[in-house]
Amino acid sequence: MDHTDPGLYSVSFRIRGFGFSKPTEITEDWNVLALDVLRTKRIKGVVAAEKVVEYLDHEYFAQRYIRISELAHSKWQEFELRFFSDGRGVCEYRASAFDGFGVNDDTLQLCGSNVRIVFDSVTVQKLREFRLPWA
Repeated sequence: MDHTDPGLYSVSFRIRGFGFSKPTEITEDWNVLALDVLRTKRIKGVVAAEKVVEYLDHEYFAQRYIRISELAHSKWQEFELRFFSDGRGVCEYRASAFDGFGVNDDTLQLCGSNVRIVFDSVTVQKLREFRLPWA
């Protein structure tokens, strides 16, 4: 869904984890997933090397990390992110394995070989509309 109307939006990722330790047995509650909303918009008229060029501008609207304890319940769960959009650009709704950023190489691998994460759906809703003076 692209946001042509300015407003407050909600995106929900429906996710289920399998094979994680029981919540009471978790000793290291690492981040295992990163969820985010990324907007890409084309910027025109930027002067570079004495000519006018177009480039893509990327902006994170929302980001959230999911921990082992949140997926250890082995049931479907909704993880929500809310963000404001000015109605410009194209949005991506992304889920990726958390790589640890140098702390741990791959936290999913540290959880064991039987661990699985299943995605059911991504739902985007407009919660509130805004009227901007330049729109």
